[in-house]
Amino acid sequence: MMTSKSMIQIGLITVTALSMLNGCSTLKGGESVAELSQTEPNVINPRINPDNNIELNRDMQPQERVEIVTEVKDFGSEVTNVTMRLQEVPFEITLAPVGGTTWRAQINPALIQRLAVGNQTTNYTAKIYAKNAKGTVVVSDQTVKFSVVAPDLSRHVG
Repeated sequence: MMTSKSMIQIGLITVTALSMLNGCSTLKGGESVAELSQTEPNVINPRINPDNNIELNRDMQPQERVEIVTEVKDFGSEVTNVTMRLQEVPFEITLAPVGGTTWRAQINPALIQRLAVGNQTTNYTAKIYAKNAKGTVVVSDQTVKFSVVAPDLSRHVG
């Protein structure tokens, strides 16, 4: 038989558990606030626009403006530098803060041309590196994957 003291204890445990569940907010990248580091930068939801495929026209220019966007949150220090590094080739792009935790960079069309191979779809993978004022550098767990789709320029030449 349960005493009133036992019932109160069970009630307090239930209320505490429900409060903890309700207080756990989820970020867009899928991490809960409780999963974020309290001592170093957190890279959240890195992405490239347009999504996945960067299509080039016959002048080897991207058909749309290409940019990399990510959120970087650091609870203990100011974020001072954010870069995207391609894993397959030695290219690094510096992102600029645009407000709040958002960092962005437009990818130069000349760089995209250098990544293109005529009549090929070339796949790339990038990681985001974030540095704070304390000198701590972190590398994102999430990768940014994209393809550069180049036309066949050998056709209709001459």
